[in-house]
Amino acid sequence: MSKPVLTYFNVRGRAEMIRMLFNAAGVEFEDVRFKPNAEGVEGPNAEFMEFKKSGKCPTGQVPFLEMDGKSYYQTLAIMRMLGKKYNMAGKNADEEYQLDAITATIGDAQNAVVGIMFGPFSDEEKKKKMGEWMADEMKGMPRYLGYIEKIAAGSSTGFLVGDSLTYADIYAYDFFTTMQGRVKDQSGADIFEKTPALAKFCNGIAEGKLKTYLANRPAQ
Repeated sequence: MSKPVLTYFNVRGRAEMIRMLFNAAGVEFEDVRFKPNAEGVEGPNAEFMEFKKSGKCPTGQVPFLEMDGKSYYQTLAIMRMLGKKYNMAGKNADEEYQLDAITATIGDAQNAVVGIMFGPFSDEEKKKKMGEWMADEMKGMPRYLGYIEKIAAGSSTGFLVGDSLTYADIYAYDFFTTMQGRVKDQSGADIFEKTPALAKFCNGIAEGKLKTYLANRPAQ
């Protein structure tokens, strides 16, 4: 049986959580990354544009996964499918619901961040808008930090739902540690300062099945 093939840009981005899940499951896969344009070539990534023209993916989007003769797209749908395949998607209907609720909520936060980072704003405007979102107690980052902090604090297993690693744990770890890195680089602030349970959760995930992968993955 051939290895799964995951296609994305040569960055962590939205594909990183899928890479993490494969590694946590101990599944070898082919990590196909679009090469950057040649020096002096401006505009969209040339290899990505060829991918879009190929029609392989109905939406023309990445991450794109080819596995067992089938094609998969949409990051969270891929995560949920792989979670079920590798026993990381809850053990009953109630746990499945909790995982759906957690990932949908984190997805709202991620979409807000992407909307600012890739929106039609100048660098100065992006910095201002991101700062405002990070400080907004009602609609911004504090709301999402508080939501996950409460769930992490109520867990006695080290996982957000149940007693073993799930795709939601990987999604939460990827999003919050990525945001931590960006915020620290820009302002030196620590988003985990007021969320000790979330910090402990992230440390636990990093020391578990993903430890070797996280220590050796590409820097970007």
